[in-house]
Amino acid sequence: MTSVIEPERPTNIGPYEIRSRLGQGAFGSVYLAFDPVHERQVAVKVPRVDRHQQRDVLNEARSLGQLSHSGIVSVLDAGQSDGNCYIVSEHLDGPSLRQFLQDHRPNVNESIRIAIALADALAHAHAYRVVHRDLKPENIILVGGRSPVIIDFNLAINDVPHELQKRQKGIVAGTFAYMAPEQVIGEGHRIDGRTDIYALGVILYEMLTGQTPFRSGQSSTLIKQIREDDPQPPRQLIRNLPPVLEAICMKSMAKDFPDRYTTADDFAAHLREALRNPEQILRETNHLVKPIALHSHRTDSSVSRSHRATRRRVTVVQFSSDVYESAEILRLLELGEQNQILEDFQELCRDIAARHLGQIVQMTDQGLLACFGFPVSVENATQRAVRAALELQQESTAFNSKLHRTKGVRLSVSVVIHTDMAIVRLNDDESVSLSGRVRTVVKQIALVSRADTVVATEDTHRLVRDYFDFVSAKSHRLRGGDEIRLHQVVSERIRGRFDAARVRGRLTSLVGRESEIHRLVGNWGKVCSGEGTAILIQGEAGIGKSRLVYELKQHVLRESPDARTPDAMIVDWFADPQRQATSLHPAIGFLEQTLGFSDELLPIKQLSRLVRHLDDLGIEGDEEVALMAALLSIPLAGCYPPLELSPQQKKEKTFRLVLEWLSRCAHRQPLLFAIEDLHWIDPSSLELIDRLLSRGLNDRILVVATCRPEFQSPWQKHSNFEFIELGGLSQQNVGEMILRCSALETIPAEMESLLASRTDGVPLFVEELASMIQSENFAIGDVPETLQELLLARLDQIDLNIDVVQIGAAIGREFRFDLAAAVSGIPESHLQHDLDKLVRTELVYRYGHGEFARYTFKHALIQDVAYHAMIEKDRRDVHLKIATVSEEQFPELCSQNPEVLAHHFTQANCWEKSVDYSQRAADNATSRAAHQEAKRHLIFALESLKKLDDSASRMKREVQIRSLLGIHLQVIHGYISPEVRENYELALELCNRLNDPLETVSVLIGLCRYFMMQAQLEKASELASQLLTLSSQTGLESLIVVANRVAGSTFVYKGELSLARKHLEKVLAIETTPELRAEVAKIDTADPWVTSRTYLSIVLWLMGDTERALTESEQAIDEGLKLNHPIAYILPVGFSQWIHQFCGDVDRTERTCDLSDELGQQFGFPFWNAWTLAIRGWVQGQRGDTLGATTTIREGIRQWRASGSGAGCHYLLTLLAQAWINAGDLDQAKGALDEAQAFANETGERFYESEIARLRGELANRKGVSRIDAAAWYRQAIEIAKKQKAVSLELRATAALAQMERSTS
Repeated sequence: MTSVIEPERPTNIGPYEIRSRLGQGAFGSVYLAFDPVHERQVAVKVPRVDRHQQRDVLNEARSLGQLSHSGIVSVLDAGQSDGNCYIVSEHLDGPSLRQFLQDHRPNVNESIRIAIALADALAHAHAYRVVHRDLKPENIILVGGRSPVIIDFNLAINDVPHELQKRQKGIVAGTFAYMAPEQVIGEGHRIDGRTDIYALGVILYEMLTGQTPFRSGQSSTLIKQIREDDPQPPRQLIRNLPPVLEAICMKSMAKDFPDRYTTADDFAAHLREALRNPEQILRETNHLVKPIALHSHRTDSSVSRSHRATRRRVTVVQFSSDVYESAEILRLLELGEQNQILEDFQELCRDIAARHLGQIVQMTDQGLLACFGFPVSVENATQRAVRAALELQQESTAFNSKLHRTKGVRLSVSVVIHTDMAIVRLNDDESVSLSGRVRTVVKQIALVSRADTVVATEDTHRLVRDYFDFVSAKSHRLRGGDEIRLHQVVSERIRGRFDAARVRGRLTSLVGRESEIHRLVGNWGKVCSGEGTAILIQGEAGIGKSRLVYELKQHVLRESPDARTPDAMIVDWFADPQRQATSLHPAIGFLEQTLGFSDELLPIKQLSRLVRHLDDLGIEGDEEVALMAALLSIPLAGCYPPLELSPQQKKEKTFRLVLEWLSRCAHRQPLLFAIEDLHWIDPSSLELIDRLLSRGLNDRILVVATCRPEFQSPWQKHSNFEFIELGGLSQQNVGEMILRCSALETIPAEMESLLASRTDGVPLFVEELASMIQSENFAIGDVPETLQELLLARLDQIDLNIDVVQIGAAIGREFRFDLAAAVSGIPESHLQHDLDKLVRTELVYRYGHGEFARYTFKHALIQDVAYHAMIEKDRRDVHLKIATVSEEQFPELCSQNPEVLAHHFTQANCWEKSVDYSQRAADNATSRAAHQEAKRHLIFALESLKKLDDSASRMKREVQIRSLLGIHLQVIHGYISPEVRENYELALELCNRLNDPLETVSVLIGLCRYFMMQAQLEKASELASQLLTLSSQTGLESLIVVANRVAGSTFVYKGELSLARKHLEKVLAIETTPELRAEVAKIDTADPWVTSRTYLSIVLWLMGDTERALTESEQAIDEGLKLNHPIAYILPVGFSQWIHQFCGDVDRTERTCDLSDELGQQFGFPFWNAWTLAIRGWVQGQRGDTLGATTTIREGIRQWRASGSGAGCHYLLTLLAQAWINAGDLDQAKGALDEAQAFANETGERFYESEIARLRGELANRKGVSRIDAAAWYRQAIEIAKKQKAVSLELRATAALAQMERSTS
């Protein structure tokens, strides 16, 4: 036996603090650790693998991390530390199944329950194509001593092989006693989920019999037994074992795959049936699982679409009992009686769930798990789930009374409710398969929930808190560390959405419906005067129909002439989509509410109340009482003669009675008859309303009904009938509503526009999105939880192939028929048929006809809900199909809208293609000078590039992207923004790693410009020199142009005028063609010809050619204007201020300042406005405001430096010194000159240095100090100007010296 050297225990692994070693062996070591971030204990495994295998280990760990099931240990993290990889999982508190079996012998039921839980967990793992391979009692922890959890997936394999986990012949892995035959003979390449089923069968055998089926001290003998021998039948060891359980156990351990259970779900289902009915005979074993008959309210289309896995937000309810935990039941009743109680309880739960449109997910050994909101969504699925829970709580009283009377025991009942996203699928037997965290949460909370309570999680509470009363319950920390807030449901409170909002103080003020309210109130006034009217309010879901009715009711109540009985004036009928086949359901519901009926009120008392009510209205007669009692299902109890009418006669007389009842109510006081949701009303109620309107509204009745667009009104022909069609709110109304619904004081115009577009002005959508705005996780693309049920319900009500909607949603808000047909593969006639249905229901709009038709989703939220209902894999597949079909069949899409292809390839995880098309999109935007759009495309490309492996080609590509991005960042944010520098420095770092000079060109250009504008001229000169060398080596004309432009600009600031002129004129000597300009635009943000001419104008003036300088400046401005490029225009305008200021032309300087300010504000270049402010200060001084000039120039300099710029500062400081001299403050002037010289010395910026010396001479002259000193300064100014060949400045200094000498003589 090979010994394992125990490594020294580390103090930390990654961020985890090691507390102790839990175990170690050939596989590696496992440590108990503390997670300081989440403040929880975790288990950290450090596998013993070589460096080349670590990546595969981490990938496999992340694959295991997708498993989310209460019966599987959660993988929380994986990473690398000190050369080793590690895997972090939750630390479970409890004994292993091996430890439990050493001290306990579980009874049959307990063994079955453990096996069921393990089979469920395996089914979940197998659904994600993960096989454990080493299932045994040591790898099962009984959390809390009762709930089995599978751990140690160290040997797990994924059906998608990689280098570490390739299954090879001859490789044996696992623990022999629990190995399947295919494992022990080394056929690892054949392993799938059935291998785990075999191991679970061995564990079940061991729990039932106390021993494993095969035992030997020699591994070779044990392998031979497993391969060749049959296990001893368990009933030979345990005589009273049910035969069906023996058959199930033996089937799970079959030698060959075809004889074994195909899935762990099948294994679990047979075990559950054996638990319920252990007396089945052997021949039924293969037919144990029968389809579960459920009450269904689905259309055929919704059934067919639901057989595919889909993402849905569902509410899951765990109905639980203590049938197998109650000491009383276990002591007094036999196993068969216990099972009968469980079946009766499950039947009760099943019936209640079905009444509220719930669907069974799983029968459990405590009750059942039900799902609400799938396979067909309804608008209030979460409310229905909570009502079902409360109904069980009520009905369990009667259930327990009967149980106590017949068996002498009572059953404790608890319910847990949780809402979350899940992957769901409808099975062939009509049950629902559900995967996701939602199952884990309800199961773990059910273990700790108190008896006879209904508990909801925070996620459920948030959706229904307006409709039910809750009290806070103790929070629960899940395995894995998350803490879940819990709320105990007490009772239902209010059903009306607006009443609930009003009670909680969250009813939003009505916005944008003033004219409709005025119209409704006006009609109510007519009714009060004796003129009956009917109004139909039509609009889509959420548009505000019910809110208008609510506001009208509030007005009616406020104006009620009888404050003691205001409700008598309002009759509310609510149609229910699930009661469309229940005759007169709205009338029945209102009458029962009005009469105060409840389940506790005895029928005889109900009858008494009904008679009194009819008497109060003057409706008398035995037949009338009997008819109304029949309508309300109240037995007459011999008090009144039974009706002896045919069904038709009964219907006619009931109709006449209800109409008479309405008339009598209206006779007493004006009556508002509100009918909500006519599109769902039953035919009998619709007929009754039609009769009311047909006979004429002669009573004081205002009928106000609401409906969606699909309802076809038959009443336009009636007199006194009006129609109100509601549309979406305006953008202004949307903004106002957002402010009222959120805590915002103002809303940015861009957000207002985005939300108006996204919600299409539908008030409900606006309100729900506004309520999310304050969340730190809010994103414009989110769909509020409260809207998802509504929007999915609308889709589920349409009989169509859901693929049509989802493919359209994946293509985009707008999609083409021909593209949808090519992607879907659906015959065009069928596709057209389904799209016609979407058009008729107004979920999409159509433009054009035939194969050229285009479709647009009416609401972005509908598109989002349909799209996100697809599971992630399906979404990736659809996007890949859209992208590849577009490339193959629609080349114009690729060329015209490459950003669309980039989006689809990104969603398909095809990163290379995503980068390709993002770059194409950026190139298109660059050619249009659309800088913001280009920036978005390039950042998108960088994000996709991160997904690719590091390589030279990848680095080269990033340099290209960042080079182009730098150009657009400079235009958007300015030359010297932090974003620009960071981008170029990252690019330069990559260039240095690549060691490819050509790739560095555009990066050097960007950095050179950055340092030049920062007045870091030595760095800028160094980079310019590199560019000139590269341009000379390559001979590329575009590079020659840009390199000389960059060098010329830099030499201007340094005062090296001859060199500057040489490079700038070289640029201007090169002919500008559209092609060359386009090439240059890819590497330089400014047009080099306009820029060179602009800087040349400065050089020419300094060198004494004033006339040509002015000509070049004007020509640069004209060229920039013609290019229609912001920088190409504002740059020569801004620099022309220098020329006119140099010339002392106050008027032209001021005009150019005005234009520069206008352009800076128009194009968003605030640093130009700062520069202009300083020049404007000079104008101010020349106009006579000498002291004000100093303030303005100083502020301009401050703003210029605050923008990050430094270029030109010694020139501006010299203007400030001149302003102080003119104002007579010579000390301030000296300070400004000192600052200007210090700046020149520090940065090397010297083109105006001669003026610093000249002004020092003027200061000396004015102060009356030695004329010799003044003359020295003037001569120094002349010397500097001569050296720079700055003839104009030389003339200035010479003239100043001559003037002083004349005045002296």
